[in-house]
Amino acid sequence: MPGLSIRLASLFSLLLLALPLVRAAGIPVSGRMVFRPHGAAEGLEHMSLTCLAQDQAGFLWVGTEGGAYRYDGTSFRLWSLPEGLPSAWVRTFASGPEGNLWIGTRAGLCWFKEGRIHLLDVKDPLAHALIHQVTTDDRGRIWVASQQGLFCNEGGASGFHPVPGWSEGPAFSLARDGSAMWVGGTSTLWRLADGSPPATWSSRQGLSAEPVKALHMTRTGDLWIRTPSQLRLLRRGAATAILPAQGLPPVAVSFYEESLCADGSGGVFVPTAKGLLHFPAAGPWRLLGEDRGIPNGWANQALVDRAGNLWLSSLGLHLLQGNGSWQNYTRLDGLPGDTTWGLLRDREGTLWVSTSNGLARMEASGPRAFPPGAGLVLYTLTEAADGSIWGAGEHPFLVRISPDRRSLSRIPLPPSPAMAIPVAIAFDAAGTLWIATSNEGLWQLQAPHGRRHFQHVDLPGSGDLGQLTALHVDARQRLWVSTGRGLACLDRGVWRMFGAEVGLHASPLWAMAPMPDGTAWLGYLEPVGLTHLDLNGETPRLLEHRTRKNGLASDSIYSLVADPSGSLWVGGPRGVQRLQGQNQRLFRREDGLIGTDCNPFSTWADADGGLWFGSTTGLLHHLPEASGTATEAPRTVLMSLRLGSKAWDLPSEETRELGSVSYRDRTLSARFTSLDYQQEGRLHFQGRLLGLEEEWMDLGTRDLRYSTLPPGRYELQVRAFLEGEPPGPMASARFQIQYPWWARWWMWILGIGAMHVIGRAGFRWRTGRLRRRNEELQTLVQQRTEALELSNLALEAISTTDPLTGLRNRRYLSQELPPVLSLILRSQRSGAAGSEAFLVFALLDIDHFKRVNDTWSHEAGDRALRQIADILRHVARESDFLVRWGGEEILFVGRTTDLDGAAAVVARLHQAIREQPLDLGVSVPVPLTCSIGFSIFPFQTDHPEATSWEDQIRLADRCLYAMKRSGRDGWLGVAGRAGAEASASGFEDAPAESVLADQVALRASDQRPLVWDSEGGA
Repeated sequence: MPGLSIRLASLFSLLLLALPLVRAAGIPVSGRMVFRPHGAAEGLEHMSLTCLAQDQAGFLWVGTEGGAYRYDGTSFRLWSLPEGLPSAWVRTFASGPEGNLWIGTRAGLCWFKEGRIHLLDVKDPLAHALIHQVTTDDRGRIWVASQQGLFCNEGGASGFHPVPGWSEGPAFSLARDGSAMWVGGTSTLWRLADGSPPATWSSRQGLSAEPVKALHMTRTGDLWIRTPSQLRLLRRGAATAILPAQGLPPVAVSFYEESLCADGSGGVFVPTAKGLLHFPAAGPWRLLGEDRGIPNGWANQALVDRAGNLWLSSLGLHLLQGNGSWQNYTRLDGLPGDTTWGLLRDREGTLWVSTSNGLARMEASGPRAFPPGAGLVLYTLTEAADGSIWGAGEHPFLVRISPDRRSLSRIPLPPSPAMAIPVAIAFDAAGTLWIATSNEGLWQLQAPHGRRHFQHVDLPGSGDLGQLTALHVDARQRLWVSTGRGLACLDRGVWRMFGAEVGLHASPLWAMAPMPDGTAWLGYLEPVGLTHLDLNGETPRLLEHRTRKNGLASDSIYSLVADPSGSLWVGGPRGVQRLQGQNQRLFRREDGLIGTDCNPFSTWADADGGLWFGSTTGLLHHLPEASGTATEAPRTVLMSLRLGSKAWDLPSEETRELGSVSYRDRTLSARFTSLDYQQEGRLHFQGRLLGLEEEWMDLGTRDLRYSTLPPGRYELQVRAFLEGEPPGPMASARFQIQYPWWARWWMWILGIGAMHVIGRAGFRWRTGRLRRRNEELQTLVQQRTEALELSNLALEAISTTDPLTGLRNRRYLSQELPPVLSLILRSQRSGAAGSEAFLVFALLDIDHFKRVNDTWSHEAGDRALRQIADILRHVARESDFLVRWGGEEILFVGRTTDLDGAAAVVARLHQAIREQPLDLGVSVPVPLTCSIGFSIFPFQTDHPEATSWEDQIRLADRCLYAMKRSGRDGWLGVAGRAGAEASASGFEDAPAESVLADQVALRASDQRPLVWDSEGGA
């Protein structure tokens, strides 16, 4: 039982004041919220949750009917009956004054500290009691509401005792009020304060005659009271509890316990069977149900953690994504269709939204269909000087909505043999309407409000101009048009066309975003990134190109828009990206987006900084950001450390001193995390081991391992960072690996002395006998040492060896390959590459292996695999890796000089199998052939770190299947060309295009035509 002295109580009160304030949970006023589920994939096996809490260190605790789970941002860890819980049914959590966590269960109270469950003394009245709630007061005392009554711990080793004056039987709920405590009983609300008689409230003071199951005290001193069927509010200083609002839905939660939760900004959340009931500190109440995205449409527990993240439990655990920075609207919220296109906010402040099934207007309660625009698909919307709204899209006519918004008229377009589709429209200062089409060039509509006349405009340049996709009238009344041949400009009646001479790529233009400073960003139809042009002069001037290599999330650009602050927003296949100078931020589903596939041309920027994007899954709205907001750098937590046989399993954010370990414990492994639950997709880690390396290395996982470290002093440092932002504080651990006994200074002295004694004794008559005896002892020690080492090696080999073939398995590769990759990368970076500064990854597959099993039996197939493994071992070097990758696939990894050297190695492997018939236990030897695909690492010498070893295997696999589709019995390899815009993902997705663009180099066993997929050839 932890002691609670007066000094500890004072320290606990100061600690509570020093804890960071809980941020407000971001709940959008309207729109659909996005939640991320947490369940079995993260280790949460029990889906029926009973309580939620966050401890002082920041870990999330989840109570279930099967035990207590702790979530560290990566996975859940369970403490249940085997770990010491008195009952697996957890009912409540509470942080204690000594950094411990109190856990109330159905059959007793316990506490958690330093990774272990601690039980009360068996004589304590709460050792086996049914616990309802636990809390602490400002004196550090621990209060417990239980089925056996109300109990308190005054400190020391006295344990828990009944609270004097409590006479109501079971106590269900607690709420701290300064030095006083509110307690919910079977039908009465109590207020207990030192030195004052108890005060009570019952049905006469507005309560229902039911157990008071949950209490919550707000910052303003108002007390929320919840019973199984009622919700009441007792204002500070009031004598009677009142109904907080009229027209409330039922607040029952059926099977689960009632609960209340602070929303982080003075309001309260009430989980119910109908959804999450929210009473903000200011404004009307609202019920957040399935129509707002609440998972399963109900909730029984809610928690707003210290970072402002909203957690809900219904069927499993769910986290609100984005913290309310994005609103989403879909067909379920009132849009005519989910796919959204043209966007426009008119002069009256109404936002118009065109969808795949009609037109809608955004109202205070959400989008509402505009009946005259039903069924219309409009890619572009604009407003005329008279207030009318014009639109164009998948129809042979323009749409005009009258200024009073009462009527919609259709204006036929001129006949078009090519079925031209208007993509963009814009009015100039003279009131002329310009119309950019998909394949009929540019039109202008003169006198659009009178006798309308369409006229085709001839743009400069020869040949087909392709699609015209964007129009912009700048401050100098110049008209800019993006075309398939470049950027056209109409200035004072003269057209000019700008293309490669001003820095544009050869690809057709697709999107354009004018910036407040007179520059413009341009996107392309092909995935080649962005181009930034200065349009202030007579001729555009190239400022920069932007691609994935310098910050873009994707080279495919769908839509562009600039906000009032001058930031560029890019819609693409991976979500919405904001570019602020060299800083960038990608918003995706974990940030609150209902979908990440943005639509072309579908953007709008509001004057207040809000941004709207159309997507294939709905309308996305990014709310204006408060000025000066900054994301807190993530902190790193070391979860566990192991040096050989010694382990440390305690979370730590500071520097840990591990002391000195023996030479045999020179293998280091560590697991780490960051308690940043909201931005896990943007979270990355770096690590280094001072004493071995100085440079920070990017870590792809949340664990690392160093094997066979030499003696010396080390410091392991790990830090976390968000994409595009500086790293946060690092966590570290210092340790020392001792020298082996035979390499220490005193052993040298002893050895020299022993040699001197033996030398002198050699002149004596027993010299020969002593020498022989010494040799026998040394031989015995050496034999036993060798036997022990062989046993250890055998055990290690068993865990990393495929039992059928004797080849290594994937675990061995993942353990032993990273140091080899590091050596290769260091050689590449230093420019001191040796004769073998590359690795070849070759994936070998036995041709028609299924026929062996079907024709001669699976035993014959096993014999074939064993013999093939022997053939490969005979050809490979000792430093090479041979790994059974799966089925009849074998992975070869070895050092080589270049792509040609790799091809020579692979050719030897292929020929060795081809020339050696196999004994399958049948009458005659059976010849088999194989297909091999390979790649070399690094993929590009000028970007050595662009690919991982997993990427190399996928590239080898791509080549392997190309060879198999091209006739089998051969080999094919690939490498990226230096200086080319090549990428592993580009070759993997479109190999034929990469070859034609000369972005990669191929080596093949012969000149056969290559078939890259099942539908076509290279």
